[in-house]
Amino acid sequence: MIPYGIARGLINHRIEFSFLDLSIYSFTFRLPEPIEFDCFEINFYCFKEDQYHFLIIDQFNYEIEQQDEYSITYHIEVENSLYIQYVKELMQEYYDYITLKQAGDDHALSKRLISYPEDHYYKSYYDFLKKEVEGKKIWCNNTPIGRVINEWECKELDILDENQKVDYLYLGSQFCFQLLPEIDTIRKMKNQKIVLMLPPVKEKEIDQLERYLNQIKDLNLEIVVNDLGTLILLQKYSFSITLGVLMFKHLKDPRSKYLKRKEKYSYKIDHEILAYYTKNFRVSRFSFECSEYIVELDERFDLYLPYYATNVATYCTMYAGMVKKNRGKQERVDHCPRYCLNQHFMYPSHLHMIGKGNSLLAIDPNVFQKDYIDQFHAGRVVINL
Repeated sequence: MIPYGIARGLINHRIEFSFLDLSIYSFTFRLPEPIEFDCFEINFYCFKEDQYHFLIIDQFNYEIEQQDEYSITYHIEVENSLYIQYVKELMQEYYDYITLKQAGDDHALSKRLISYPEDHYYKSYYDFLKKEVEGKKIWCNNTPIGRVINEWECKELDILDENQKVDYLYLGSQFCFQLLPEIDTIRKMKNQKIVLMLPPVKEKEIDQLERYLNQIKDLNLEIVVNDLGTLILLQKYSFSITLGVLMFKHLKDPRSKYLKRKEKYSYKIDHEILAYYTKNFRVSRFSFECSEYIVELDERFDLYLPYYATNVATYCTMYAGMVKKNRGKQERVDHCPRYCLNQHFMYPSHLHMIGKGNSLLAIDPNVFQKDYIDQFHAGRVVINL
């Protein structure tokens, strides 16, 4: 049988089938019951272009090759030059794929299919920062600036120009509940503009979060939320509310540029949804991460950079890797040893990406270009280094 992902068909535009056999002059498939054929729509996957070629066949001959009480096998003969071309291309590309796969060389396979570069790794997290960030500055022209202050903060490097001042301090984390700041830390900063970031909150953490919020409900804080449950919980408090980066789901992957698609990926803000949250949940601001393509924002948006999250796990992959020796064996951690402060998962250098705690974080190299940030028209820029 031919894999459904590389070749598949529709009978009369409505009945799907998989190929049992495929040649340049014919194809075979099986159905559970007889049917009259008007046309076939066949989709051939093109490895080089990473897309399907579509072909309608309405001139053909067919015969019943085999029939029993459970199914009927049809043999279709075709004389179509485009069909012959697509089948030949598919057979050659699939043969190349199988050959490379059997050789066990994943890099050679990736390089052949999508021109994926050879993997080179940074020696350490500090080597990563030195190559990706050190000596670089961002350009914010009269845009208010916020800075993330938490245990992940890199105090050794500063990508702000000395003439640019920080207007807002962002405490906590949008990814990990264990990085909530101490109450005393928040109160010591009460004379500054504080934004408290909350991650998605699990059911067992709700009571703890309520006790936490009750201790700071007298403060004039802006709170960033990343799940609907916390958003509803905050309705009984007077905090200003911002939707976090995890509430805006879209493709953020540094590997996507190697996909050979004719149309580049784009993302457009749905202003109807924003209006819904503003009206029904008192949301006043929204969050977005700078991730290698321009998105038209407005004054209500916080633009986070240079990091953007490509993956965020429910439980900590770093803890699983350190304790279980397998990052896939994740579990709830009540007393966190903070492995993420000193340990990191390293990835190939061309991805500009690291693993930190329960998250995969990538750096958008474009943010250091002059006037690049201004194209987003965001009302606030947040440095999350």
